[in-house]
Amino acid sequence: MYQDAKEKEQKEQKELKQMASFQNIIGKLSLVIVLGFMLCAIVMLGIKELKGNSTNGAFGWGIIFLLIIVACVVILNKIPVMIHENGIKKGLEWQPLSMEEVRAQGWTLEKVLHKMPSNNALIVWDTLWGFFTVMFVFAKIFLGGNVFVYVIIGDLAAILIVGHLIIKNVCKNAKYSKKVIKHTKSACGKITNEQEFVKQLDDDVKNRILYQSKYFVLTENWMIGGISDIYFNPVAIPRAFVKEISFSFTTSVSNNNRAPIGTLICILLNGKVVKLLIGDSKYASKTFKILQMNNIAVSVSEEEYRY
Repeated sequence: MYQDAKEKEQKEQKELKQMASFQNIIGKLSLVIVLGFMLCAIVMLGIKELKGNSTNGAFGWGIIFLLIIVACVVILNKIPVMIHENGIKKGLEWQPLSMEEVRAQGWTLEKVLHKMPSNNALIVWDTLWGFFTVMFVFAKIFLGGNVFVYVIIGDLAAILIVGHLIIKNVCKNAKYSKKVIKHTKSACGKITNEQEFVKQLDDDVKNRILYQSKYFVLTENWMIGGISDIYFNPVAIPRAFVKEISFSFTTSVSNNNRAPIGTLICILLNGKVVKLLIGDSKYASKTFKILQMNNIAVSVSEEEYRY
């Protein structure tokens, strides 16, 4: 099973690499075509200007737009690299708390799980209704309107605030231990006694925790982390159930301009592969340091890809 898992992982990475290369080529080709059309248009407008025919400012605006696009391309490619490198540097400089200090914070299973998820529902809600509210505010400022516009703005603002508070309250009171059970079953197999499983996990977090971040928790017997950067899908893996761990920075195939995310690729004794996403370069470097400090064998792989 172990060898099958290794071969499956290698095959998946090969397919993802091909997909990423194809998307990269398509993206660059599309950019070259767009820039080529813009450059041709600017040259034609420039010739027209040289002949004394006015372009009503189109030539100047064309140059400005071209420079903006080039600048955006450079920024989108350079900034993630700078963030990534700076994060690694900060992670290497970081000094962890002692085991006593970590345990003195009074962690419980639910407490560490509530620290981990990024609240995507809240982000989507605030973005969507915030956009509508701002849109109507701008419409009122620039286009005018009667009192009805103020009523709409007030209603949208009320929906935004009330919805924000409701979603925040729901997330605050959610029982994430149920999510751990669900996703751990999928990764590690059947859980005979779910209550006992949660009790053991909670006890280990309370009394034997070694490290906690918003992406990863390490105790003497367990590793807890998420397997998705979109949804909060926490998995609790018994350390004794792990055959091999490798560390890699992974890049999303669908969004390869994003800074890489640290990933622990865990091959389990049942032959399954679980990939725990342990955060951006800073958090990932901290986690890698903690694993080494606790004598957990982790090999380092070259940068890989994920969906």
